[in-house]
Amino acid sequence: MAFKEYFKTVDSFVGGINLVFEFKKSIQGINYYLNEQGNLNKYLESPHIVRDREKLKDSKEWLLFKNDFNKKIIVGYQDLWFYCHETVWSPSIDAIFLIDTLINKEHLEKTNLCSVLDFGCGTGVVGITIANINKKIKNLYFLDSNAAALHSTLINIIGNGIKCNYNLINSLDDSKNFTLGLVTPYYFPIDKESSINNKEKIIKAGIDSAVLTNLVANKAKTTYFIYSSTTEKYFLENLKYDFEIIDELLVPFTLGDNVSSQEFFEIAMLNNLLIYRDIPQFKYWHKIIIGKIQNQNIC
Repeated sequence: MAFKEYFKTVDSFVGGINLVFEFKKSIQGINYYLNEQGNLNKYLESPHIVRDREKLKDSKEWLLFKNDFNKKIIVGYQDLWFYCHETVWSPSIDAIFLIDTLINKEHLEKTNLCSVLDFGCGTGVVGITIANINKKIKNLYFLDSNAAALHSTLINIIGNGIKCNYNLINSLDDSKNFTLGLVTPYYFPIDKESSINNKEKIIKAGIDSAVLTNLVANKAKTTYFIYSSTTEKYFLENLKYDFEIIDELLVPFTLGDNVSSQEFFEIAMLNNLLIYRDIPQFKYWHKIIIGKIQNQNIC
């Protein structure tokens, strides 16, 4: 979709946001670096999502409009654009890792993509990026309990010119099954207001992520999901399916949207839920693990 058409699409839904995208071809994908003994070593990169705004520091358009990008717009690479409402969590390292793993390891090429479910879609980044790359998808379903997330996803579907049939839903239909389910559940607490203590909130987050994964696996022939070593014990105790580990990535715990507060971080640290590394830049890490479930009961 041409820039002017996309701009009209965003403006018709949101209104009052002035953005310029002409500099899109000069930006690069996301890069994460680790400073070890004075040397910067890249340990994760992706061409699919851009959050490294340092790359835009010399852009006149960026300097003029950068304030409009604060929790409103995520700029995508490969001509993809992601509007993100302020109440919707923006694409982060989990989504990047899942997208790159599925694409680079050609898992999607081996799957019949008749119907795909992006569960907890947020901005729709996972489903939209995969649909943009793999044209075999016929029906794409985006599910989220947050109306603003579905709103954002709709803007991004239209703005990115996704051609397959799409459906925006806020709950699962008992009669509907999917050939592929994609889920990146919250594996660490995000709710700071609760009657239970912080250690119990961490446990509950691991349990809840397993419950959400079970929901998708109940309805999908193949399910790809993410969990974290921080709540792995509680996740695995409540996961009802056998699964295959596809890939894992060791990342600093302070990266990504799942880190909700310093208080929860300290609780995780005190309970030995994090991996310590003697590196000044990032001392506490965790593993992000991608799993695959095959439900033989779904044709």
